[in-house]
Amino acid sequence: MTCNIGLDKSAAGLSGARVLIVHGTGHIDLAIARSLGRAGAKVIVGSPAGTGFARYSRYVSAVLPFPDHDPQAIAAATLAYLRNGRVTHVISPDEALIARLNEHRAEIERYAVPLFPPTQAFHECLYKDRTLRRAARLGIPVPRTYVPSTLDHLEPCRHWTYPLVFKPNHRDPSQRHPAAGDYLAAYAATFEDLCRQVAALGPHAAPPMIQEFAPGEGIGVEVLMRAGEPLLIFQHRRLREKPHTGGISVLCESMPLSENLVADSVRLLKDMNWDGVAMVEFRRDPATGISKLLEVNGRFWGSLPLALHAGADFPAALLHSHLHPLGARQNEPYRAGVRCRSLAHDTAALAEILRTGAQPRFAAFRQYLAAFHPAVGAYVWAWDDPLPSLLHPWQRLRGLIDFRSSQATNSVREVKSC
Repeated sequence: MTCNIGLDKSAAGLSGARVLIVHGTGHIDLAIARSLGRAGAKVIVGSPAGTGFARYSRYVSAVLPFPDHDPQAIAAATLAYLRNGRVTHVISPDEALIARLNEHRAEIERYAVPLFPPTQAFHECLYKDRTLRRAARLGIPVPRTYVPSTLDHLEPCRHWTYPLVFKPNHRDPSQRHPAAGDYLAAYAATFEDLCRQVAALGPHAAPPMIQEFAPGEGIGVEVLMRAGEPLLIFQHRRLREKPHTGGISVLCESMPLSENLVADSVRLLKDMNWDGVAMVEFRRDPATGISKLLEVNGRFWGSLPLALHAGADFPAALLHSHLHPLGARQNEPYRAGVRCRSLAHDTAALAEILRTGAQPRFAAFRQYLAAFHPAVGAYVWAWDDPLPSLLHPWQRLRGLIDFRSSQATNSVREVKSC
């Protein structure tokens, strides 16, 4: 499969839209803002005061400061802002915020169109075990998976093949204990290592999802579904990840559509009654050629800038499909072989390799330098919108200082309370 069904996204077609991007603190929000602004929409970014760099984009016409980072408080502030009637559409790439906004969906829809799925469909992606059970029922290969009933009920994993992967089964803020910490996917080398790491999550953590390690290449199939049909499809592969064994994408490349992966992705999303954008994530084993479904991100994904660089303009297409639902037409196919990179995360990944010796250091450094090529796109930098990229390092430095300051403050409080 080599062509996509896309949309006519002329500036005139989107010029009447006023879109609020909720929690514009990262590069995904920035990519959405640039896409919609370039297509003629008016963009407002909502983020906690003083944070984020999407607010500095030339394509953002106004900034809505939120009182803090709490999803419930942000949802309440969003709803209050919508009541003034100055917004036509609301969008968020953050799972916890989508979950909180959906709690107010009926009222939100009185003032604006939410560009994210309602609770029932969204929870089929938010809870990863539900996604995998549905996929298995449809005959889509999935890794061996287990979600314990409690943190100490890990005995069924004793005789699995290690290493294993464990990660949060969901990020539903309504089901999260206030004292629970956040964590990303991690690896356990042995059963004892798994027990130790899971126990270290703390007594308030929700039981994680535990999966067999799926070797091979990470592949994402991104789809815009409307009225049960795909309007736009894109596919990419991960060239480098952090950590290198599998994690967030730091260097990625667009690739031609794989007929079987696209068919599985669309079949799964149709079965979910999905409406909107989603990334269906697979890992393909080079030894067997089998691709296993890892999860579905029911929101805009981290490598969205790659899709935009390659010509698959998902944010503008999503908005256009709501403004002009009968305006679908066939677009030119996106460009395969386009590469895009997150410089900050790629640098962190290199530092990790140099520190741990997980790969040959000289080869890792050479590959890192090779990505400084004019043809390689950037997650944050844009020639027509340079300011967010110039301010990005300062934002990250200030965030690091604030984080360490809060840690020191908490340590002082703990000492005083002893």
